[in-house]
Amino acid sequence: MTKVNDLTNRQARVLDFVLDYLKNAHRPPTVREIAAHFGMSVNGAAGFLLALERKGMIERDENTSRNIRITNRGRRARRPERSKRP
Repeated sequence: MTKVNDLTNRQARVLDFVLDYLKNAHRPPTVREIAAHFGMSVNGAAGFLLALERKGMIERDENTSRNIRITNRGRRARRPERSKRP
């Protein structure tokens, strides 16, 4: 079973971005939007999504655009300092 600590800092930041994007836009971001937000290549962003998928944090359907779904494990993995509200 993957623990929250098994995520790298960058993976946790990508997961947080996806969660925040879903909350604000009511739809998942595209791979290009993730890449642009973090200043990385589309291939780099796709690599982070693949790692999150392998760790059970997200699920994706490769035949669909905006195909990221957060799993229950992914919701629980949100870093505590990011999930606190003032």
